Amino acid sequence: MVTLHDTRQSRQTRSGRLDLWVAIVLLLIPVFVFWYVWTSYAVNIPKWDDHVLKAFLYNLDKESSVTGKIYELFRQHNEHRIVYDRIITWLDFHLFGKFSYRHLMVVGNLSLLGLIAIFGLVLGQSATMQVRDQNRHPSLTLANCLLYLPRLRFYY
Repeated sequence: MVTLHDTRQSRQTRSGRLDLWVAIVLLLIPVFVFWYVWTSYAVNIPKWDDHVLKAFLYNLDKESSVTGKIYELFRQHNEHRIVYDRIITWLDFHLFGKFSYRHLMVVGNLSLLGLIAIFGLVLGQSATMQVRDQNRHPSLTLANCLLYLPRLRFYY
């Protein structure tokens, strides 16, 4: 019968899996709470700058040339350009046949989840760089990236 001796490597593997599950749970709790509250209270009503997206669809429909359509896509809006929002608005309108602000909210919230993933990768890479500076063997894994995300809120 093969037995696993209690070595330093075996302890790290077992605690690493537990740390990974704790990190995943800590990351998913606020996501699920936010999703529950959002589905309970979100309504399909424009707020502040959302009216501009209807005007964008109207102006895009009026344009006949390709350069005019590209201009409408990159047109200035206050101090910035909202190309990402305009592309999502156009796709939503053409996929569903009507314009829904709830769909835009879903895309915006999914974009925030994408930012969580980017923060995890950046924090994981910075952790491996610190390990590399200490002359240890670095390993960039999903576990390393996820473990630093719940700790992020304590630093800021």
